[in-house]
Formats: sequence, structure tokens, C-alpha cells
Amino acid sequence: MKDYLQPDFYHFSSDSIELAKLVIERHREEAIQGLCDAFAGCGVIAQEVGRTLSPSHIIYNELQEEFVPFIEKNHQEFLSHISYQIVCRPFTDLIIDKRVEILVANPPYFNAGEGRASQNKNRYYCRHFVQDNFDDFMDKLFELKKDISYIYFVTRVEINREGVIKLKDLGKGNSIYQLA
Repeated sequence: MKDYLQPDFYHFSSDSIELAKLVIERHREEAIQGLCDAFAGCGVIAQEVGRTLSPSHIIYNELQEEFVPFIEKNHQEFLSHISYQIVCRPFTDLIIDKRVEILVANPPYFNAGEGRASQNKNRYYCRHFVQDNFDDFMDKLFELKKDISYIYFVTRVEINREGVIKLKDLGKGNSIYQLA
């Protein structure tokens, strides 16, 4: 793991690194053209995956514009040879107009009103769905699955839904899932 630039208000967790490791293990031998990192934060998942799988392009989807300078600096530092696009909009409004084989996501773990609320607005947005909720997130994943071969995400919600496979328990109630 590299030393990524991160904002003072939020730091990525080991869950992001574990998700990246799993994706790398599963796709190390494949040629990947496109990668999308939803709820990208500073972009650590895509950057970890990108250094090994070397996609031709990466799409970073992040609601908070405050993360953009961190994504840009980290991408230039670690993946300057790979083209990229930053899309600042809610995940449920994301339109992917390039070929993407893998989507990774470490979304907020709580719906609004759940969990411990931070006084810091940016940190709150990292931990809580604000403009939508977990069910909306899942619906969007299934919509995107029509065009994306592999979708992986981390959550603390126990999912018992057809087409969703639990791949790894990360402890502290968090798990990595894949859409089948």
C-alpha cells in the first residue's frame, strides 16, 4: 500500500485495501479495459487495483468535490499512464459511457439517521447515504450489472438477495460482496 494523500476530514479504512486485494487476486490474469470506483473518496481502491491490472481508463465517482484534488494528485503520482475521469454526482445518477469490466464500491455504511452522526459534514457524507439510501445503491448496482461484468462492494448490511454473493467477512460486521 502506498502513502495516499487524503483529506483531514476522512481517511480510508482497511476495508478498501481488502476489497482491492480481492479484486486483484480474482482478475490478475485478465486484460481489463475499464475500471469504475464508486464512492471513490481519494481513489485508493482504483489506484491499488490499477497498479496491478493496468486498465486503459478509470472512472472515479465521488459525490463530494472536496475529494477531487486528492484523487487527481494520487492518480498522477501512481497511475499517470492511465487515463481517468472524475464524475462528481450521486452514484444513483452515474452514467457510464465507456467500457468498464469492473466496478468497485465502498459506499457509506449507514442510511441517514442511522449510526453515529459526525458533526463534520464531509465525514458524515462519507459514512451516511445522503441523497439516496442503501436500497437505491443496490438497485443501481443491478442496473449497471447489465453492462459491467464484475461488481464488488463492501457493506455492513447482511444481504440475502438473489444475485448477491458474500465473498469475504472482514470482521467488525463488514463483508465483501459480488453481484453474480
